[in-house]
Amino acid sequence: MKKLLTFIILTLMVIAVQAAGIQIDKPGSGVIVYKGNTTGYMIKWTVAGQVNSKVKIRLYDKTGTNKIYGITDSTNTITSGTTGQFLWKQNVIDNTNYGDYVIRVKTIDNAHWDDSGVFHVKKKMGIVKAIPKLSTRPIGNYQIIQQKITVLNPAKNGSYEVNKPISITWDKSFGNYEFVLVHIYYIGSTNQVTINGTNVKNTGVSSWTPPNIYNNYNIFVEVKTSDNKFSGKSGTFKIYLPVLEEMQ
Repeated sequence: MKKLLTFIILTLMVIAVQAAGIQIDKPGSGVIVYKGNTTGYMIKWTVAGQVNSKVKIRLYDKTGTNKIYGITDSTNTITSGTTGQFLWKQNVIDNTNYGDYVIRVKTIDNAHWDDSGVFHVKKKMGIVKAIPKLSTRPIGNYQIIQQKITVLNPAKNGSYEVNKPISITWDKSFGNYEFVLVHIYYIGSTNQVTINGTNVKNTGVSSWTPPNIYNNYNIFVEVKTSDNKFSGKSGTFKIYLPVLEEMQ
């Protein structure tokens, strides 16, 4: 009985020693620590078991074999059941090469330590703006590169009745222009009708009312700037004359 009691006590002591340790909570696997931030990065860990020591924090390569540099040599004393944290300063992060790393938090007496998951140090990217699509059109022996204006309406393959206004809309955010040119083109013809004068306010909205003479024409709308730097076309649509039923 005495031997059994001794065995149980020793087993519990071993379990208590094994349970003691440090677990890193941040950074976790796959986390990105950005260079170019202004706030730095907060390293966090949890303490378990019989630990009563200060810790040191190191940056290692992703295998945990080669030490890159020491982040700090000593933090406040940590004890069992507590959490710890330390601010990895931004100016130190900014001087770190891009790559994959692990953080090691270790007690001063080297009795307990833990490595974080592999995380990444990367460059902080700015806001990427969409680049307008480019098209070209020949001018004599040259070609002018034009940035695209998106014409939203009239709809491609749409049918619109004569003598009724057609809404012409476009994305006006292509550039800082107060006016645009809105042209109506006929497929297979060099004729051109310009609506609302040569300049239309760049509100993104205009209209055109087709007269009877354009019945059964295939037509498209072009919106462009007077300097020819921006241009866009609608899909082809058709104008039709409604058929009136004969009175009985």
